[in-house]
Amino acid sequence: MKLAKAAAAALPFVLAASVAMAETKNVPAEKLFPFLKTYYDLPANQRDQFTMGYFFLLDGVDRNSVSMVLKGASGDRPLNIAANGRVLPLPAAADLKAKREIALTAPKDGKIGIDIRLIPNLAPAASMEAAPLAASVKQAHDGAKKAAGLLSLAVPDYKAVCFEGAHSGTVATKSGKSVNLKLQTSGKTTAPCFFPADVPDAARITLDRAPTAMYIVPKQK
Repeated sequence: MKLAKAAAAALPFVLAASVAMAETKNVPAEKLFPFLKTYYDLPANQRDQFTMGYFFLLDGVDRNSVSMVLKGASGDRPLNIAANGRVLPLPAAADLKAKREIALTAPKDGKIGIDIRLIPNLAPAASMEAAPLAASVKQAHDGAKKAAGLLSLAVPDYKAVCFEGAHSGTVATKSGKSVNLKLQTSGKTTAPCFFPADVPDAARITLDRAPTAMYIVPKQK
């Protein structure tokens, strides 16, 4: 099984893994979940508004035929792949520090990729306070730039939260105004998105329906 990692600056990115044969391979957790250690290395108060989401992209592979088990000194722990491909739970910071390995089992044919998304910690709803969402964008933006260091110009410039599954929405400001959310591409769909910099006095986000997912994204060019 070969893992071909894309450039670290291209976040989110797809980590392609070609499965050579139907077998179990032990893969370092830090390799299978790139940038997770970088996220954990940020001070807790600089990452408490967003989290890393790792989604398996299965090309010609049945999700139920793929399994991951985190190997540990005190026992093994399975990592589950949800219907949308998201892997939970993720290895903890202590697992990465201890250089734990993951037993990855996959079928002979097909390809496996990993799509990394940044996710606000606020639960999706049709009506949400704007402040936590704005804070998640700022933390994601600042964290990505800080982690990249001298390569900061090459990392995505996170600017917005997009609400996938919703069709439209508005921002209510503290001064009583209502501003329509902009539409842009998020993943493979078009969604209403909240750009905090455009509405600095935002108070509340109201959507036409509760989103199925929320992601922190760069501004579309």
